Amino acid sequence: MRKTKSKNIRKNNVFIGIGALVSLLFLLIASSFMSSLFMSKADRINILVFGEKTFLYSIDRKDSVHYAMYFYPDLKITVPKGYGFYRVGALGKLAGLEHNPDIFRQAFSYSTASFVPFYFYQNAKDVYYGGDQKMNLWLPGIKEILTYQSNTNFFDKIYLLGAFFTVKKADIQYIAASNFSRKENDTSKFMTEDFTREFQGFFYQAQYRREMKSVQIIYDKHYNTAKALSNILEGSGIRVVDISEGKTTSTQCTITEEGSVFSQTATDLAYYFQCKLIKDKTAISDILFRLGSVEKGWEVSKQN
Repeated sequence: MRKTKSKNIRKNNVFIGIGALVSLLFLLIASSFMSSLFMSKADRINILVFGEKTFLYSIDRKDSVHYAMYFYPDLKITVPKGYGFYRVGALGKLAGLEHNPDIFRQAFSYSTASFVPFYFYQNAKDVYYGGDQKMNLWLPGIKEILTYQSNTNFFDKIYLLGAFFTVKKADIQYIAASNFSRKENDTSKFMTEDFTREFQGFFYQAQYRREMKSVQIIYDKHYNTAKALSNILEGSGIRVVDISEGKTTSTQCTITEEGSVFSQTATDLAYYFQCKLIKDKTAISDILFRLGSVEKGWEVSKQN
């Protein structure tokens, strides 16, 4: 009798354990879906696909106004954390050595002065070579979206597959990064200021302009880094009204906004730069962006 009761208890515990695992799996899947592009309110999606052919795509989710920008391997772009100008084709190797694939997001955000939240990349050990040559417009397919390493989740990949399959090449404006490069000592450097004079705001989020939130940036030591970050915000549709030096006892990056509910602008800034959201009064702007650790993590040298 006792053995039968003991077996029933063990059986019940097994069922409870399985039920708990199934519930946890369901919650994880639901959370992944809720945080995916299927539920995103973004008007535009900027995606980097890095490899033998490195393209930055900007897909409009509401209108047929898309962009595809090609970066050839030997072109040098600005990479934060003291790397200065660095060959595009060697970025994967650098990301692998540093164990930091976020280098892709940072480098191309700086270069195009816009948010580049999603990236796909081939084997981080590979280095690519190739000079400025004409490259036909190319869109990633199943192989790239499903087999390349990425910071996207499964549902993001499914969404992007559908997006790239439905986008018409005739609706894409092709941009050659080489058009905004300057040659120095047999190497060509991508000049962000030249690019932004013509294209700043083309990769922006319309929702930020609709909210019309102004931002004040507070930095600790490096004005040039704060200015570069300001360019990214401006290029994404967020108005920066002031950049000021200000000492702080905390190294944590914070986004401060008044009111009872955080705006989409404040929420997205906090997510993109991994900052803490705070409800408090602000002085001269709707949102106060204290860089904290972001200043060091996104630091650029003066010559850039």
